[in-house]
Amino acid sequence: QAYASGRTRKESDLIGPLEVPEDALFGVQTLRAVHNFPITGTPTSHFPAMIRALAMVKQAAARANARLGLLESAIAEAIDRAAQEIIDGHWHRPAPGPCGAWPSRGSADAARWRSC
Repeated sequence: QAYASGRTRKESDLIGPLEVPEDALFGVQTLRAVHNFPITGTPTSHFPAMIRALAMVKQAAARANARLGLLESAIAEAIDRAAQEIIDGHWHRPAPGPCGAWPSRGSADAARWRSC
């Protein structure tokens, strides 16, 4: 499964390597969830409020963990900026798979790092 370019990149997790569309804003964990848990059949892009809410949670967590000294400021700032872009409506292009298939932490992390 590829996006516009048709090219892929190899990513790995604890299960092993997997080819992810090169221009995708998600990573190996999201792709595995889509393959393994086709739950609702409704794309997450139908729920922009949910996407914004997940970004708000990530932003708040990054800020709190930075204040507590549990997250380096450079990383917290990158998360904060990326989350704000998502909250502002950027990066809401159709995500892979149905709503419910996303492991919300992994997907938010993937989107965060690819949008920085």
